[in-house]
Amino acid sequence: MKKTFRLTAIIVAFCTLFFAFSGCGQKADDIPATQPPDTSPTLSDDTLVVTIEGSPVYWPEFKYWLNYSLQYCGFVPGSEIDWDSEYSSNMTLREYVMYDAVNAVALYRIIDKTAESMGIDLSDDNKASIETIMSENAAYFETEEAYQEYLEESYLTEELMEYLLEASCNYFNIFVKMFGQSGELVPDTDALAFGEENGYFRAKHILMSFTDDEGNACTEEEMQTKYAQLEDMLAQIRAADDPTALFDQYMAEFSEDPGLSSYPDGYQFVRGDMVDEFQSAVESLGDHEVSDIVTMGDYGYTIIMRLPLEPDDSAISNMYGHSLRYITANFEYEALAKAWATEANVEYSENYAYIDPADWF
Repeated sequence: MKKTFRLTAIIVAFCTLFFAFSGCGQKADDIPATQPPDTSPTLSDDTLVVTIEGSPVYWPEFKYWLNYSLQYCGFVPGSEIDWDSEYSSNMTLREYVMYDAVNAVALYRIIDKTAESMGIDLSDDNKASIETIMSENAAYFETEEAYQEYLEESYLTEELMEYLLEASCNYFNIFVKMFGQSGELVPDTDALAFGEENGYFRAKHILMSFTDDEGNACTEEEMQTKYAQLEDMLAQIRAADDPTALFDQYMAEFSEDPGLSSYPDGYQFVRGDMVDEFQSAVESLGDHEVSDIVTMGDYGYTIIMRLPLEPDDSAISNMYGHSLRYITANFEYEALAKAWATEANVEYSENYAYIDPADWF
């Protein structure tokens, strides 16, 4: 069982584009209702389920996505599942899983069609990566029988696995062509507008900590001295011909912020990253304005200078270190992909209405 979950995770790393858009795509009202379970016909490898933009989707591929959608919703196939319980947007779990599966196959087909229309082909590196992933997946198992068992349990075939990987490569190839490898084709104006609309901020500060270098709490007298130092620095900064230069000088000399060495030019962050007092102070300032002395939670006294957003800086909470420009590119691309999936021409075969996930999972 552990091998199955581990291998599934490897596949997911390359095939997650659908789940970024889960619940988007085809409108629920446009998807036909299914019939009672006892009317289900025999389904085989050549049973047509839906046709997306003229491209047929047969039962094995659709069954894979039913299984995957069910697990993504937090249910274990084979366990006791209330398929008629309301799950989302007035849909039962049965209806939602069908809805998700339709959106999955629609998005993958649209990615293929879009790549083709843009003249994008898989690169040699793409092909080599796919071959490596598939061979490593197979080699992970001790025997061929164990590997085949994994594929069967996951409702996968090697052909389907290869297709999913190819589509995922095309998804990223389209992104690179439209936005650049790191989003570098996104204009500054777009990145800055995105940041402003989505609660991004940038600031630097001079912190006088409530604790000493060993982490011991400072005495009240010590904190009074630090507060007086900040008062003097603030007065000089506000009176300076070049307040920013003097702020930077004092920050380098006196700030007790442990993050200063990692972020010498200030922090770019999203609302919620910083303590409330810091956030409120930043929001009250214009670019390059300096705050009064702020009591920053349990950290200490600080004075803050708000800075303009920087498209190529990442937010401190972004675990991947992605820049604001790259994040903007991904946001714009996801919106496009959602629109593509929503506008896809989906034709349902007569078999679709008789499929009941409860019969299979």
